Amino acid sequence: MSLITPSKLIELRKNLSLSQSKLSEITNIKQFKISQFELNKLNLNKDEIKSLQNILKNKLLVNKVLQRKKRYQKHYYTGEVIKKTHRRKYDISINNNKYTSKLKEIYNKHINQKKEFNCISLFSGCGGFSLGASAAGFDLLGFVEINKNARDIYKLNFKNSILLVEDIREIDFLKNKKELINEGYRFICRMWGNVSWI
Repeated sequence: MSLITPSKLIELRKNLSLSQSKLSEITNIKQFKISQFELNKLNLNKDEIKSLQNILKNKLLVNKVLQRKKRYQKHYYTGEVIKKTHRRKYDISINNNKYTSKLKEIYNKHINQKKEFNCISLFSGCGGFSLGASAAGFDLLGFVEINKNARDIYKLNFKNSILLVEDIREIDFLKNKKELINEGYRFICRMWGNVSWI
């Protein structure tokens, strides 16, 4: 047998139906080294090459390994596959109570505050920034939001606000002047509790 090259080793293994794992087992050469050798990323030393040549010549040993029954054949589930217990646990902190209290306060202002100014909301999302504007006394006459799911939530949160357009590029600002343009927080919708005015 001539000197084993990476391509020759691949060919021999395929002809014998011998996996890298089984070859590693019978040669005592780590599998990653065999893999790296076949990919031309690592050279094997002389002893490893010699071991490979001797093992691949030994048809009895190779056949014994190939005919050996797999250790793991099948698996049968005897119980539940997924546990029904909760995997996460959350603790309510002092700050959480302050946070929810502040949100309730802002929401009450949103509902009860006298609206002194008119505005529209751009990049509205579900209305987190609009909630702050409403609590500060702005009446949200209309909104612009391209995302359908966010629009649906916004309509639930601000029933009297009308959808001006879905895509802001369709607005003619010279025709539709308002007292305030609410740009949203950094042009992205933050969910109700994640806005800049809290």
